[in-house]
Amino acid sequence: MVSWVTEANILNRLEEMEVDTTPWTAGTPSKLSTVILQKQREFERRTKRKFEEATSTIYLNGRGTSMLVTPEFPVTDITSITVFDEFLTADQGYEVSGYRLEETTGRVHLSGISPLSLGIFPAGNMNIQVIYTHGYSVSPTVEIPDDIQDAIEMMVTLSVISRTPKEWELGNLKAFKIGGYSETYGSGKYQGGPYYEYRKRNEEVIDAIISNYRIPLMGRA
Repeated sequence: MVSWVTEANILNRLEEMEVDTTPWTAGTPSKLSTVILQKQREFERRTKRKFEEATSTIYLNGRGTSMLVTPEFPVTDITSITVFDEFLTADQGYEVSGYRLEETTGRVHLSGISPLSLGIFPAGNMNIQVIYTHGYSVSPTVEIPDDIQDAIEMMVTLSVISRTPKEWELGNLKAFKIGGYSETYGSGKYQGGPYYEYRKRNEEVIDAIISNYRIPLMGRA
């Protein structure tokens, strides 16, 4: 996995909040670069998707319909779709050539009727082989969508400020101000320490972006 965001953008966010970034930039690799990769993996885990471009060979269950759905998307290319039918021997199959691809969703629709397919992907268990390329290019330039990059930057920033300092023992906190950033807490009630409101706002934005990219529990068919 490569970094989808630049350390410079995150450092700019932190420096505006006057956070000491020295411990995060020292060493090779830096602690900050490690956290970036951790948050990218977290984003993939929470969305149940992979975003970097890759070529995969998968087997899908035919459902007796004219459509199949690849587990990863967007789809940039399909190398082949091969159907293994119960009437064929184990090492035989017929390649599907007439189909229409929805690149952004990974849905594949049969667009013609062949003597073998009869216009459907025959029902079966793991009887459809698809070799395809999916995801967003990260070389030579990163083409991960901007809102995903924004979410990663926010997730990394929140990770840093939640550890700066490690523990906020400010039970009597009434107000907090650093540089141009300030917060006020009602009636002196402890609200989680400095950056509480900042964390809350950004977590809401992150959750919304993740929701936009998350695969539904019931699938996408």
